[in-house]
Amino acid sequence: MVQSLKYIKIIVSHFEKYPLLTKKAKDFKLFHDIVILLDKKEHLTLSGLNKILSLRASLNLGLSASLKTAFPDIIPAIRPKCLDENLFFLMFLIMLMYFFE
Repeated sequence: MVQSLKYIKIIVSHFEKYPLLTKKAKDFKLFHDIVILLDKKEHLTLSGLNKILSLRASLNLGLSASLKTAFPDIIPAIRPKCLDENLFFLMFLIMLMYFFE
């Protein structure tokens, strides 16, 4: 398991170079924002920690029960929009057009 910010940044740079093309791209964007905040040491302040928890609340399954109890006022961040979803939908429609010709 990767725990060092140094190695996490290497993984992040890989996915910046080779972007995800699915709904996971949204999760990656949120994760990347968290990594930036950690790199800036914003997690050491209460406001920075709240930003990170807000982003985390929008990732995958959200906050764990213990984090929800410890930080009951956290509002999940708005998930980013991905143009890729529209692109996939458009590709799907084009495929259907060719299929039914």
